[in-house]
Amino acid sequence: MRYPLIVFDLIGTLTRDDALYRRVHHYIHCEEKARANVEMYQQGKFNEEELLHANAVLHRGISSE
Repeated sequence: MRYPLIVFDLIGTLTRDDALYRRVHHYIHCEEKARANVEMYQQGKFNEEELLHANAVLHRGISSE
């Protein structure tokens, strides 16, 4: 069975100094867009589901390598 995407919420659980999602955003060069999404959430323009969806969209099409 293939899984197209598996996502875990690991805010400092497995990484010592940073959240895993921040490292992913850095690696795929979408930190600014992700930060803008968080700001929209903090301003009440996104609910939590919309924030997660907006950030997941940033990950579409990236290689697993």
